[in-house]
Amino acid sequence: MDYFFYSSLRNTAIKSIVASYDIACQWGKNFYKRMKAAFPPAWSINRSCVDISFLVPKFHLPAHTEKCHQDFSFNYAPHVGRTDGEAPERGWANINGLSYSTREMGPGSRQDTIEDHFGDWNWKKIVAMGKPSDIQRSPRLYGSHCPIGSNLLRKIKVAIPEKAVQYQAWQQLSSVLDPQQVSAWLAEIKAWERDPSSCANPFRPRLSTSVFYSLIRRVTPFNELFPDLSQADVRLRLAQQDALELQTDGMSVPGNISPSAMIHMGLELEELQLSVIFFQLCSLLIKQKLAGASSVQTSNLWVHMRRPCNTLNSKKGRIYSIVNSYLGRRFRYSISPV
Repeated sequence: MDYFFYSSLRNTAIKSIVASYDIACQWGKNFYKRMKAAFPPAWSINRSCVDISFLVPKFHLPAHTEKCHQDFSFNYAPHVGRTDGEAPERGWANINGLSYSTREMGPGSRQDTIEDHFGDWNWKKIVAMGKPSDIQRSPRLYGSHCPIGSNLLRKIKVAIPEKAVQYQAWQQLSSVLDPQQVSAWLAEIKAWERDPSSCANPFRPRLSTSVFYSLIRRVTPFNELFPDLSQADVRLRLAQQDALELQTDGMSVPGNISPSAMIHMGLELEELQLSVIFFQLCSLLIKQKLAGASSVQTSNLWVHMRRPCNTLNSKKGRIYSIVNSYLGRRFRYSISPV
């Protein structure tokens, strides 16, 4: 691992590098010491000119400790966007068909064949980042696995408008928070991004769960703070709150549906949607099971499957009309029958 990584960076002009590796949390330790001790001086990287970050791919990160979740996460690292770091693993899906040939080979031939095919995969991936005209000019050279078009250009076209959406959401969230607290958080994050070794990770939890609950118990007994409430108990408390607001504020209830009742309807609608999704996923299996069934059995089964779909369609229209009543204006919506 050290050899091919160091040799690939020899005489590099890249100023910022992100190394995605399953065990980057361990491999990144003593990285420069190993380079200086075991490799030629010409391979050494000037730390003042080249910045190397070590991160763990998102799929592999949950298997690491909690400390790694904050220090080596792509979600918190700057200048990586929504990269998952799993690109080196995707080549295995393309190489699966090669197993029918390599399983008959000896160790040396097998290793050489796999390396040749991965080299071809990497070359096609790099070429796909270029201009679409270059790929279209020589389609036989690039093969069917190389997408027509520039991968980088396609991703940029998605990233730029999405950045505006996420930035607007961040501004809306920041506008309802304490400005001084937001400024303090931003200062901590920027300081950590400049030099992670000089300050604590601002994304790391500062109060453990055990300490949090111990502090709570000093003020309020746990059974009083987190009582065992049923759904009926919650609905009763919300109904009592609605009644109090009706008496004190003179609140009008459009359509005889209070805010708490509308929330309950939304929760029921969400649960019903999950049931419909489940039935849709099982439809293919059910069709296979009904191949030899009688017409009566088939009709009865499809009736049971159709009932939640019909209920969902009717409740959608009902809750949209209630939302319109509360907003005092009409908004556009479309109900697609399921």
